[in-house]
Formats: sequence, C-alpha cells, structure tokens
Amino acid sequence: MSLSAQAPGENLPLRYTSEDFFMVLGHISVLFATWDLFATLLLLRLMSSPSSATRLSDATLGRKISILGALGPEEVVDPSLLGEVHQFLSTARETAEMRNRFIHDQWLFDAVNVEKGIITRHSLRTGLGVDGRGVLLEPAAPSHISEFDELVGKLGECQKVFFGWVKQLE
Repeated sequence: MSLSAQAPGENLPLRYTSEDFFMVLGHISVLFATWDLFATLLLLRLMSSPSSATRLSDATLGRKISILGALGPEEVVDPSLLGEVHQFLSTARETAEMRNRFIHDQWLFDAVNVEKGIITRHSLRTGLGVDGRGVLLEPAAPSHISEFDELVGKLGECQKVFFGWVKQLE
C-alpha cells in the first residue's frame, strides 16, 4: 500500500526507503499534471469566448488559476459557477504554489535520514570559494514524508473540485 494511501491512524513503517519518496513524488507529479488538465478544460468550458483565451496549453497552472480569478460574470457561460470558483481560488493558489518546492527542488536522499522518513532540500550557492568559483550545496530544510502525503491530500481535493466543475459544464 502506498504511504499516501494510508488511512489516518494506520501504523507507518518504522523504516522508509528512497522508493517510498519516489512513489509519493510520482503521485504528486501525476496529480499536478491532471489538475492542470482540469484547469485548462474548466477555462475552455467556462469562458463564453474561449477563442479569446491566451494559449492555455503553454500556460502554467498558476497562470490558469490567475486567469480564472480575473474572469468576470459577463465573460463566462455560468456566472454562479464562477462564484464557486472564485471562492475556492485561495486554496487552489496555496496548493499550486507548493508545486515548485516539491517537484523542482534539489533533494538529498541520505540513507540515515531516509530510514526516518526525512529527505533534505538543498540550494546551490556559487562564488563562495576563495577564488570566487566555488560551489556549495547548502541544506535549506528537511522534510518528513508526512509533508508529502499532506500535499497529496490537498492535491486530491483540488483535482476533485476542478473535475466536478468540468463535469458540471459538459
């Protein structure tokens, strides 16, 4: 059973492996990609004039959320649904902003911490050497696998809400 699929209160393993992190990072990646698709479909179905939309296939999820937030009732086929969308956007923005941290950060998987369910995010710093050409890998923050599982839950909620709106507009 995937760690992210465990019900609250279930006993978590005493030791984790890198594969546990790979699995949950993969889950996060797929959830973000699917949510992004639903955001595109929502915009295309909700806008009364989707041909005037910016090139949505090239827009980031954050940009799509911004476009949704900027829409007015006169620009959509269902103004009451737009009201629901606007009420949910703060949750959507907060969750979408986590994407870069979890997907694009540089994670260090050292065996001792991985067994405890911890990996560490790092930053590269340059110009720190005596000759100005040095590179230093600097720890930014450790993260427990439970943080990743929490994000999976938030992503699942966003995905479900956006999918519901897409289906409502069929």
